Amino acid sequence: MRKEKLIKTIIAAAAIIVATILWPHYQAQIPRTEGEISQAILAEIAQVPVTAPLKLIIQPNDGHGILKDAIANAATSLDLVIYELEDREIEQDLVDAHNRGINVRVILQNVSVFGNHPNQEAYDFLKKTGVNVMWARKYFALTHQKTLIVDNQWAIIMTYNLDDQYYATSRDFGLINHDLVDVAAIAAAFESDWNGSQIAAENGRDLVWSPGSAPTLLALIDSAGKTLDIYALEMEDDRIEEALKRVAQRGVTVRVMMTYATNWKKPLTELVESGVNVRTFAASADIFIHAKVIITDNKVAYVGSENFSQQSLDRNRELGMLVSRGDIIASLNKTFNKDWEAARPYGNSPAKAGGNTPAGIIKKSKSGICHPPDSGSYNQTKNFTPYNTIDECLAAGGRLPANYGK
Repeated sequence: MRKEKLIKTIIAAAAIIVATILWPHYQAQIPRTEGEISQAILAEIAQVPVTAPLKLIIQPNDGHGILKDAIANAATSLDLVIYELEDREIEQDLVDAHNRGINVRVILQNVSVFGNHPNQEAYDFLKKTGVNVMWARKYFALTHQKTLIVDNQWAIIMTYNLDDQYYATSRDFGLINHDLVDVAAIAAAFESDWNGSQIAAENGRDLVWSPGSAPTLLALIDSAGKTLDIYALEMEDDRIEEALKRVAQRGVTVRVMMTYATNWKKPLTELVESGVNVRTFAASADIFIHAKVIITDNKVAYVGSENFSQQSLDRNRELGMLVSRGDIIASLNKTFNKDWEAARPYGNSPAKAGGNTPAGIIKKSKSGICHPPDSGSYNQTKNFTPYNTIDECLAAGGRLPANYGK
């Protein structure tokens, strides 16, 4: 009897010890609510270092000399992940680096556009000149990441592709990152994607990876208390759209800026109706918004390759960063405000502080002029094609009256 009692006591004690050791692990596996996930992410965002060793690149202002110099001055290795590569100068720079003994590796998305493969020429050129190049793994919907790792010591995280036909007009950003914790995490993800080992990417302290970036971006948006500024290329994720509406409806000043396309008509209209300020550029404008940026309360920003689409956030390979450096936030804000002044109010978004764009259809005359309701020639225009917004009229080949807005 005593022996049996002793055995039970030992078993019970052992169970307590095992439970003590394993409980944190099991606790980590317990599904968390969206609120708990958001709070955990916000706690991580709050820890983003304000003195991180970063430098901001603004395109098209800064050009691509920084990237070319990085390739030319690499000492041991260059690892490039890119969605589009159609720049023969940079392709030759990579070959030159390989020829001087640098270990060059390129992961390239096999982009297909109506049966055409625009990256095929770059792939073939690099392959025949001896550079290690591979098509991105197919277990991602797309590899849309845009990153260069130099000597495993620093990296450039970009919102832009390396396609020289867009350099002059594309509004984009890059971050030069010398944080060794971040660089090690980016390098480890590259190794995984190169070898096909499918190891989950590590966030470092401030990295934002896809697949799986939606919770971080949603938490960042929801954290806005006063202002929220957005550069976007796409607007086709219900979670993001609902978050923007939710934030605007509780009194935050939300500004969204895009290049207009008819794909975005419905979501942009719904955002405006919910109190979001939306401005757009025509596809023919001097600036094309390709950047993906979130600026919250002028304190924390996201800059990266993730688009506001379910595929990008949930199934693509993407990479972005959270930034809280005051000088970088100030530069992002200055650039955003400059572009905002040049962009056109969408729908009934406020045109200026204290005023609204008059409601009503846009009249496109037979001569191709888009007459908004507040233009001097509006009432005189009798033969016209109606459009709901200025953007739709311009996208249909129209143009604004010469003196409109002056």
